[in-house]
Amino acid sequence: IPLLLAGIVYAFTRSNEKFHTWFDGWVLQLPVLGVLMKKVIMARFANFFAIMYASGIPVLECLRSCENIAGNRAVREAVHEAGLQIADGGGISASFESTNLFPPLVIRMLRVGENTGALESALENVSYFYTRDVHEGIDRMQKLLLPVLTVGLGLFLLLVIVAVFKPIYDLVIQNAI
Repeated sequence: IPLLLAGIVYAFTRSNEKFHTWFDGWVLQLPVLGVLMKKVIMARFANFFAIMYASGIPVLECLRSCENIAGNRAVREAVHEAGLQIADGGGISASFESTNLFPPLVIRMLRVGENTGALESALENVSYFYTRDVHEGIDRMQKLLLPVLTVGLGLFLLLVIVAVFKPIYDLVIQNAI
């Protein structure tokens, strides 16, 4: 019965786009990994948007192309929503702000770029900031993870040693009596 239930849940979730969008949004809310993933996505999005916009591609075309770059359905849906609002005449920063997914830094930089006519430069700054932040975050995580993994490996080896020597010790004690 558990395997049947797992199969039904798997079939439901595999074909359900709303579930995938919800799950991807939930992953972005995770404390450490979600924050890091969101920064990676924002850096990638801003970088590609800046490159395409600098090439003379219209904003709406840039957004359509950037929808799938993120690799996250929640971000893809938010970019799509922002694109629809921009197509309806909304401002770029206001459209992204209304999605409630993009961080305040991205919104502020979009607003500055939109108001000054330097959207490409603003997006490049966002990309640079988040790329640097991601590298620093990964370095910090590695420094924290290394001692944890060392202790974990030591405990695992201790468990193996105890599992090997305890029966031998029990035999020696039993024969000594």
